Amino acid sequence: MVCQLGYVSATSHGSWFLLAEALKIALKENIITEEDLFTTDEAVWDKLTKANNKTIKFYLGRLKPGREFEYAPKDDAEFYGKNKARYIDPLVLRNDKLQKTSELVVGLAQYIEDFKQKCQYIGVKQRRTTVLLRANQVETLLAFGGA
Repeated sequence: MVCQLGYVSATSHGSWFLLAEALKIALKENIITEEDLFTTDEAVWDKLTKANNKTIKFYLGRLKPGREFEYAPKDDAEFYGKNKARYIDPLVLRNDKLQKTSELVVGLAQYIEDFKQKCQYIGVKQRRTTVLLRANQVETLLAFGGA
């Protein structure tokens, strides 16, 4: 249902989770400060990419184009968390009166309510991708996510 009414994709959600994990580590280890978060994206990204932290590099390395995520149930999700379900129920003018679209379209109000309930939490996992990494002249194959 998220994909039907959602404004973002599973890959957007997954990317936010990856970046959030990297930022949490960087804050905890004083690689960045809260003040840095009020500068520019480029300044924070520069500090993150220059950090000598394997876990941050691991998360950032997964933020590459083509590394897709998919929605997953809680038990199968790599990242699972609270979500603010967003939807549009615009006002329309009918008989000189403004009304919500959900008041005019049969079943839309229930559809929106179901959407809000089902999307309170979002789970994602990165699609299985084989990646070749070079670390200290050693090539390592890693498989991310599930099938």
